[in-house]
Amino acid sequence: MLSKKGFDEWMKSYDKDVVQTDEAGRFPFAGYRDVLYTIYQMGLKRAPKTLLDVGVGTGVLAKQFYAAGVKVEGMDFSAEMLKKAQKRLPDATLLHGDMREGLPDGFSGKSYDLITGTYALHHLNHKEKVRLLEDLRKRLNDDGVLLIGDVAFETHSDHDTIRRNHQEDWDEDEHYWVYETIQKDFPKSLFLPISYCAGVLIVRK
Repeated sequence: MLSKKGFDEWMKSYDKDVVQTDEAGRFPFAGYRDVLYTIYQMGLKRAPKTLLDVGVGTGVLAKQFYAAGVKVEGMDFSAEMLKKAQKRLPDATLLHGDMREGLPDGFSGKSYDLITGTYALHHLNHKEKVRLLEDLRKRLNDDGVLLIGDVAFETHSDHDTIRRNHQEDWDEDEHYWVYETIQKDFPKSLFLPISYCAGVLIVRK
């Protein structure tokens, strides 16, 4: 798992690297662009006025909502990625913070029509994921929705199969999503598979 310094250094080539990996159909980013497109389409249909992007990265997804007139706020633990995101989203409120420690104080008391998180929350273990999702769900407006796109599997069997088949690219320090596990804590959630190693988790208030 990369450190903050590692992500700061990766910032220069991050966008290019993930797209190239997706185009090659390689783990872990196979399906990356379809995940972002799916979240954008699902989110935009709800006509959101406000968006919180957790793990905003370089702002690739948030830029799409920003361009559609949505008020965007976001956070990330890489200062360099936030700088790039801020250039793409000049009027957005973007804060530096570590999701494992909860959301920055600057988001206190706020609620959102849409909350997104893409390819970031797999750095959290299961307990940390549950704690963060519970916090985020409380910050949704009454008809709001939380959309998480990431390296994810529907079952433990799927997870273990890909782990065996992609040992050279598998990061044992990361905690990839398994829907049948997270569903126990969020029984009304839904999971939309996108590729053999990616999907979108849907959580409503």
